[in-house]
Amino acid sequence: MSSYRIISLKFKNGRIVSELKKIHTNVLDNNPVIYIYYNLKKKKIYVGETNGFIRRHNEHLIESNPKVDYREYTNCLVIYSSLFNKSAVLDLESLILNYMIAESDTTKFVFANRNNGQTELVYKNKEEILTDVFYKLWSNELHKLGLVDNPNIDELRESLLFKYSPFKQLSAKQKMIIDEIEKSVINRYLVEAPAGSGKSVVLLT
Repeated sequence: MSSYRIISLKFKNGRIVSELKKIHTNVLDNNPVIYIYYNLKKKKIYVGETNGFIRRHNEHLIESNPKVDYREYTNCLVIYSSLFNKSAVLDLESLILNYMIAESDTTKFVFANRNNGQTELVYKNKEEILTDVFYKLWSNELHKLGLVDNPNIDELRESLLFKYSPFKQLSAKQKMIIDEIEKSVINRYLVEAPAGSGKSVVLLT
């Protein structure tokens, strides 16, 4: 039995046109979920998380954002699980986006997400989320739909694009450095650290 479930939605000009069962309506209204908007023809993706998908979807439709028109997305995957809590969905959102960015040169997808520089999350059932949800979701549903190219997470983890992705989760120290830089009025900075400590990730964030 799968550790997660998926609701597949179709849109027409932003309006949900899929027929929904009552159980699905309840999930979309009240549960912590990961959602992936996509348009395969236009090669556009947006990855998000929320505790109330219907509310969040309606908020997207009225957003004034010159960089993204949510009515362009034709489909959406909504992933939910009894394992999910706020930390889990935040972690999954970052993981899915990070790995998708890592292979974007191959898939040619354009992502509307902005980098929030999220600190790496530690929570009780993280290992279960990784093995029973993320790895399986990536290699099965996301790969079969053509949203990802390489089903092998280990290969992607070793890629340079993944290592230097600006969407990569930040350590607490990296986050602190970036916060200090953003608050300061100084224009130039010298960040010194040993090789392999994450200076490039800070630079790209």
